Amino acid sequence: TSGQAGGVDVAVTFTGKAEAPIYLSPTGTYVRETKSATALSGSSVGPTFSYYRPAPTVAFVAWCPACHEGTQCMVSRECGSGEAGTRLVGGALGVPKAGGGTLTIVVSDFTQVTLTTDGQVSGGSIRVTVGDGNIATVNRIVSSDSTFMVLEASVPGSATAGAVSDSVVELTPSSTAPAETASF
Repeated sequence: TSGQAGGVDVAVTFTGKAEAPIYLSPTGTYVRETKSATALSGSSVGPTFSYYRPAPTVAFVAWCPACHEGTQCMVSRECGSGEAGTRLVGGALGVPKAGGGTLTIVVSDFTQVTLTTDGQVSGGSIRVTVGDGNIATVNRIVSSDSTFMVLEASVPGSATAGAVSDSVVELTPSSTAPAETASF
C-alpha cells in the first residue's frame, strides 16, 4: 500500500472571546463581527490545504507461546513465561508448526479507532492473515492512538512450520471507510 496525498477544503471561523482593542477602554462594550475564511479547491479564494498520510507499516511483531495475565500479552517485551518474544526477523516470523500462541503486532500510521470495552474496533473490523492465508483471531487491540495501534492475535493451529512471510494486517475502521493494510 502506498501513502495517500490529497487536498481538502478548509473553512475557519473564530468563535472565541475577543479582547478589547488595546487603544480603547477595557470596560467598554464592543460589538464584534464574526470573521471567517475559506480555502476551496480550484477557487480564487485561496489555496487548497495539502496533506500526505504515510502508508501503514508494521513496526514490531513478536510471537509468545504464553501470555501474561491481564491487559496485554507482552510486558516489557517479555512473554508470560518470562522469555523474550520471538521477533520478526528479516521479513519472516518463526511460528511453530502446531500453531498456537499469540502475536503482538504494532502498526504505525493506521487510522485511530474507537475501541469497545472488550478491545475490539467499534463500528469496524480488523483481520490478521498469517502466512498462507490462515486467519488469526484478533483477541484485542491493546491501544490505538494517532501514532500506533497495538493488537494481539491468536495464531491458528494450521500455521505453516518455520518462517511465515506474506502476512497482512487489514483494518476497516468503519463501514464507510476503505480498508487499510500493512504487510509483515
